[in-house]
Amino acid sequence: MFGSFWGRTKVFPKLSPGKTWEGYIGGLVVTLALGVAINAVVFEMDIKALLLMGGIVLLSGVVGDQLMSMIKRKRGVKDFPPIHHLHGGVLDIYDSFLFAALVFALIYESGVGAAV
Repeated sequence: MFGSFWGRTKVFPKLSPGKTWEGYIGGLVVTLALGVAINAVVFEMDIKALLLMGGIVLLSGVVGDQLMSMIKRKRGVKDFPPIHHLHGGVLDIYDSFLFAALVFALIYESGVGAAV
């Protein structure tokens, strides 16, 4: 959303031409704010651990998104098959979320998140 409205500076112009620094920064701010709110109600982690884990999870989301973009480019595919005519494919919509959720689950279940 932030990148769509205010995005000007491309991050990965060849791999993902639509991604901008403004979009990533806006997503970071909103995600960290929501993470702090959800943490207060659900996880109750130490704020330092939350911010460190949040940073790792956010970076893993970017990696997941770029990894899927790389796979699509190598296969010569612009988008994965759509699930609906108004939406892109499931992996186009949720690629970064699925990768980040996996990293979050691995860190949280290993106990590292609570130990930081």
